[in-house]
Amino acid sequence: MSLDLYLQTECDCCKHIEEHWHGNITHNLTEMAAECNLYAVLWRPDENGMYKASDIVGELQSGIKELQGNPDKYEHYNPENGWGNYDNLLNFAIDCLAACRKHPGASVVACR
Repeated sequence: MSLDLYLQTECDCCKHIEEHWHGNITHNLTEMAAECNLYAVLWRPDENGMYKASDIVGELQSGIKELQGNPDKYEHYNPENGWGNYDNLLNFAIDCLAACRKHPGASVVACR
């Protein structure tokens, strides 16, 4: 099982949905994400009042900084089954942040 996270906009006139970014990551990394405060922003943005890409930029920056500053701490959370790891979560968050900066008005949609 995994998380699919989308940044998208809907055309006002025809309701066409344009996808600006899509990322996929395993649920095996939720414990690591929670520990570095990325779980709420990535897995549950809608439940935490984060609806637009601009709403999650600050949280992503903080989580990325925490991950990068403490790799040994977070590598401890690598799943034993080998599905997902520290680098996967870090790169997912970095890619998401770049997309949010590029499309700040896009809607954030998490499919769990």
